[in-house]
Amino acid sequence: MKRFLVILLLLVAVSSVLTAQPRSLFELKLTGGVSYFVSPQELSDYWKWGFNGGVGFSYYLSPRLGISLIVDYSSFSFDAYEYKVKSGWMDRPDIHVEGKSTEMYTTGFNVSYALFQNFDLYVLAGAGYLYMPTREIRIREFDLDGETIIPWTRESTVVINAGAGISIPGDKFPVLFFEPRYAIGF
Repeated sequence: MKRFLVILLLLVAVSSVLTAQPRSLFELKLTGGVSYFVSPQELSDYWKWGFNGGVGFSYYLSPRLGISLIVDYSSFSFDAYEYKVKSGWMDRPDIHVEGKSTEMYTTGFNVSYALFQNFDLYVLAGAGYLYMPTREIRIREFDLDGETIIPWTRESTVVINAGAGISIPGDKFPVLFFEPRYAIGF
């Protein structure tokens, strides 16, 4: 069963193997940063900010227009404290909640367009495929010697994204860039 999924991927201080010379036709990108669930509510409530990393390969059709193939990995830690708060169990020391990290794998393509010729501010849009196994959550009630297990699920969906970025060229390589992206799955 597919769920409506909104993900905000904020890529911070990301490096790309480039030179400060005029843009070449091909680029290899190595990315890393932070990720955050916006919805559905269960994911944004019970999982913390995560980290991500990835690789990409870009081909430039012109100095301003590029196409990238990307593969990304993200990981989000379970927030047991927030789970107890939202469930109304904070005054229940007999209840113990634990869960594992949720991971997200995405692959796809982006098209980017530089807005100015002499300044590296760009917009991008793309599409791809997302696979996300959500790990089980265990709830133990010590007074009753019982355990409830919310089973893990596997979600896969088509994803579209849009964003903007700015690259900061260096004297040599790597070039740093800041690229917030908003992605939504169907």
